Amino acid sequence: MKPALLLVDTISSLASIDYRHDEWGVDVTIAGSQKGLMLPPGMSFNALSEKALRANESARLPRSYWDWQEMLKPNRSGFFPYTPPTNLLYGLREALKMMQEEGLSNIFRRHDRYAEATRAAAVAIMILRADMRSLTAPPTSMRRARGIAPAIMIAPMATAEPVCCKRSQGKATK
Repeated sequence: MKPALLLVDTISSLASIDYRHDEWGVDVTIAGSQKGLMLPPGMSFNALSEKALRANESARLPRSYWDWQEMLKPNRSGFFPYTPPTNLLYGLREALKMMQEEGLSNIFRRHDRYAEATRAAAVAIMILRADMRSLTAPPTSMRRARGIAPAIMIAPMATAEPVCCKRSQGKATK
């Protein structure tokens, strides 16, 4: 049996909560430009351990999405193998400057404050079950309480800025 790889999806949390790819021994981290990095969707990032790279090189299954070689070869000489998302790269540079100015620990505390305030307000107006308050900071997820119509929950937020309401995926929808 081959040793397993540890993969972590940080699309909703990268740059919003503390995350340490190398220190925690993660093999593959998947991230996206949206949410914590403050950019529109459209660019993804993978952080890879040496173990993951070796597994990728020796894997025999046909693959496209998980084959990093097409990206790594041109990257070694400073190139991108496809049409680069230039506008997102400029935006990323600015977002990273902003994050450096604020400091990661301040960013993490800000996300924690916003999440807690949002959940406390939702519990207070009875649209969030109290047992859902232990979720992580980003994104703030809510499950409506019994008897609360979706329109009642979403209407006050639909006119607020900068709030985005979206039907969730996965466990929160059950």
